[in-house]
Amino acid sequence: MNTKISQIMKDKIIKIGDSNYKTILNPRSLSLKIRKIAKRILSDYSDSEPPILLVVTNGGMYFGACLSMFLQDLNFAHSVDTVRIKRYVSDKKTTNGVKISSEPSINLQDKNIIIIEDIVDEGITLAFLHNYLKTKKAKSIEYCVLIEKKSHIKLDFDIKYSILSNIGPEWLVGFGMDSNFLLRGLRGIYAKLD
Repeated sequence: MNTKISQIMKDKIIKIGDSNYKTILNPRSLSLKIRKIAKRILSDYSDSEPPILLVVTNGGMYFGACLSMFLQDLNFAHSVDTVRIKRYVSDKKTTNGVKISSEPSINLQDKNIIIIEDIVDEGITLAFLHNYLKTKKAKSIEYCVLIEKKSHIKLDFDIKYSILSNIGPEWLVGFGMDSNFLLRGLRGIYAKLD
């Protein structure tokens, strides 16, 4: 697949390789929305112990890095760690289960944690992670997601911070979201049309 972006048209449709994509959030708009989330986190945690940003990899790594840099620009102390969860194996094909394939390095007990995730598609992975984190006895757990699809299962917790919510079933790429391990590095968010 040739991943070169070849043409931007008036209706915000771009061609990447052999497929057409609709622009959901351009890089500038996305950056502004992440800055707003960083300011909210700064305000929410101004009188408490700084949180650990627990980034769900691989998808959440771009969002997590960007958010962390904006928080650093605000002189907001925070730690960053990762957790890796395995479920998706390729476009629209999933494994039968969910598992932790790499645990956090930092001890999470009695800590404020903000989970950073790229997308809540069906919600199964995030629900699994929530149950896993309850066993770690954190002081508080909040969720910060790039994309929240409207079709996900009912969760036993709220997603406090999100960039876009109530998104439809389209396959999204960019800013950490991939198509068969490609296109994660796009600076915006795009929906596959064909």
